[in-house]
Amino acid sequence: MGSDRPRRGDEFFAGQTERIRRELRDSGIPVFALSDATKPTEEVFGGQALADDAVVSVQVVYPGAAWVNVETARRAWSGSLQVLVEQHMRRRGDRLTPVEWSEHDAQVIVDGEPVAARIVRAGSRWWALRCERDGVEISVTARDWHPETIAVQTLTDVLPMLSRLGPPPVEATGPEPEDLSREPHRALTDIVLRASREHAEWRAAGGVEPQLPRSWTARWQAAVARQIDLTDQSEPDARQAVSDMVSQLSNLQEHAAWFRADSDLRERAIAETLLWGTGLSDTVASRAAQLAWQRHHRVGAEWEAWAAALGPDEPGAA
Repeated sequence: MGSDRPRRGDEFFAGQTERIRRELRDSGIPVFALSDATKPTEEVFGGQALADDAVVSVQVVYPGAAWVNVETARRAWSGSLQVLVEQHMRRRGDRLTPVEWSEHDAQVIVDGEPVAARIVRAGSRWWALRCERDGVEISVTARDWHPETIAVQTLTDVLPMLSRLGPPPVEATGPEPEDLSREPHRALTDIVLRASREHAEWRAAGGVEPQLPRSWTARWQAAVARQIDLTDQSEPDARQAVSDMVSQLSNLQEHAAWFRADSDLRERAIAETLLWGTGLSDTVASRAAQLAWQRHHRVGAEWEAWAAALGPDEPGAA
């Protein structure tokens, strides 16, 4: 059976490449890349975004020490150039502070013709430039690449770029590093809340992007299986129920100061949410908040009233 895995990977890669090529062709969106005379390395496909089953943006990436990303988009980008740079800085593991920012007019050569643009620089390493041509936005973001002239050209044949992606690596296997004997709902909750905290810190300061632990998939599957055992729900309903529980607790962590600051209240909120969501109790003190979440899927005043009623001296639930 193991000998079939490389062949299946190659077939999957070929099918994926053809699908992307067809979607790009059918959408009619132009794909811009750095000019042959200026690009630091060969381009590779960096991803695409779809809306109503049509490609609305395409990214072309130049990997290496001098890293560049060229994005072509049909819709106006919702963020500023500084936000665009910050996004890529986070993804590349760079910290956002301390960095000096500057912005000014610039020019980019598009298919041999000069086009007005704006450029933002973040310190001495990062910059991003954006221009518009024929109804599409062209954004270039770079780290440690500083050409005298910034020039892009229409990529008429995307197949060579797609072929450089290479087949996807075979997923690593091995023993699960974390003990899976813990109560699965609570174990999953701990992973989600820790990841939420780490991502909040990463969004604020940058640095190396935090990753979910290897146990994430196993934890999720174990929680869904336990949900089915407790409630007799179908698998889709159980998955939704587990998702609703961890989403509510993640929202509390993001929006409720008491949840972050008061460990007793946080533990009790977690315990009551899991009791309610698994059907083990429908008489929890936070019943009104649980019902409000089911209706609106956002943390509201009911949780604040719950926290205020318990007060800071109320012992938490283990």
